[in-house]
Amino acid sequence: RKMSCDLHVNDIVEFQITIAKCNGDIEDISTATTMDFLFQKPDGSILTKAASFLTDGVDGIIVYRTSNTDLDQSGQWRYQVHLIYNSNEQHTDIVKFKVLANLS
Repeated sequence: RKMSCDLHVNDIVEFQITIAKCNGDIEDISTATTMDFLFQKPDGSILTKAASFLTDGVDGIIVYRTSNTDLDQSGQWRYQVHLIYNSNEQHTDIVKFKVLANLS
């Protein structure tokens, strides 16, 4: 997901990713049995959150909407998606994003 605005501690936002093959074609992940967003917090701990399909998975798009307690630390975060589908296990590239502190 490209960050179009700043994220702050306790913000509720939606992370969305499209799974594609190496040649750029969209991957049909409708048979996925595992779809997790793995978030690495600034302190190094990992937060695992189950993702869902945006539609039916044929479009390769999965999403996760944070709760107000997920983004609980300011600093540099990273995420990666873990999938299991069609007897394949896959991890996406790691994406970095920053979470800013609030005034109160």
